[in-house]
Amino acid sequence: MDRSWKIFLIVALAWSLSYIISNAYVEKTAEGYINYHSSFDDLFPLIPFFVIIYISAYALFFLPLFFEQEFKPYVFGLLSLAGITLLIFTIFPGIITRPQLGTDIFSKILAWIYSIDNPHNLFPSSHVSLSFFSACIMNNKWIYFWFALIAISTLLIKQHYIVDVIGGIAVGGLAYAIYRTQKKKVQGAK
Repeated sequence: MDRSWKIFLIVALAWSLSYIISNAYVEKTAEGYINYHSSFDDLFPLIPFFVIIYISAYALFFLPLFFEQEFKPYVFGLLSLAGITLLIFTIFPGIITRPQLGTDIFSKILAWIYSIDNPHNLFPSSHVSLSFFSACIMNNKWIYFWFALIAISTLLIKQHYIVDVIGGIAVGGLAYAIYRTQKKKVQGAK
């Protein structure tokens, strides 16, 4: 395994552990949660089938690694994104009320996700920020369409509120700007 992949795997593992620890920390220590719900969120019904699209985000997160020649800017953007979101999760802990689920297979998959992900790390949405970051790097209309479906899926499975999605786009865009700056530095050094 080449060094770049090892570094990425370490970063991905560190991000995952940080997310889990942050969520558990907020669960145990937060004195008051912010409810980011708005009346606009009520326009999105629960559609458990969209859990499949939500899960597909993990493939989109990794996609740039197969096409990018410059590894360091990607990791730098990813670390920036992780740092920003984890800081916001801790300072502004949110909470979401999860709905009653059915018994179909998609509801069971969604129930499993609910069981392993406390209802706190909401604003900004990590699924949205990571997906938007990856879509910007790929810069392909079908990838942007995939990103849009992932963003909508976070609302349709009641994992996020609309403000979380907007925040996720902003953080993903900022991480992409950091990535572009780093990529120009790396290319300029060659």
